[in-house]
Amino acid sequence: MSKSLERKSWTEQRNAVFARDQQRCTCCLGRTGDVQTLDPDHNVPRGAGGSDRLSNLSTLCRRCHEAKHGDGIAPTVRLESTGEMTDVEFWWFKHLLKEMIPALAEDFNVRLQPKFGLEDDKVWYLPLGDIRLLDKQLLESDVEYQSLQAEQYM
Repeated sequence: MSKSLERKSWTEQRNAVFARDQQRCTCCLGRTGDVQTLDPDHNVPRGAGGSDRLSNLSTLCRRCHEAKHGDGIAPTVRLESTGEMTDVEFWWFKHLLKEMIPALAEDFNVRLQPKFGLEDDKVWYLPLGDIRLLDKQLLESDVEYQSLQAEQYM
């Protein structure tokens, strides 16, 4: 196959996966009309035997794609202390973020690990893709739970 025909085929696959995923990152659910900020991602890498078939491709925003490959930080939910809590309330808030939410996530087979101290010791970051996955698992479980709509994530 010629390079130009191979390139056209890849461009068609790329556009097809973006259309299937509705121009939305399948990790953080970020939507963009600008396909320049989206990347087709191989679920099973080509180096590990993955193919270019649609079933092996998903749409990731540039930030999630770079984070997947260890070159950045994926979109996160930023939680910050307002300074209005008492010391005891603040201690429980930190415990909720550091221990309770990850334990809940683990019960639903989701690894959710908050990141602390990226800016200072009163700011926490929860990966948006992990929160979305926990939200999906909770929605599909037997517990009474109301999910956010995809548009509410961003």
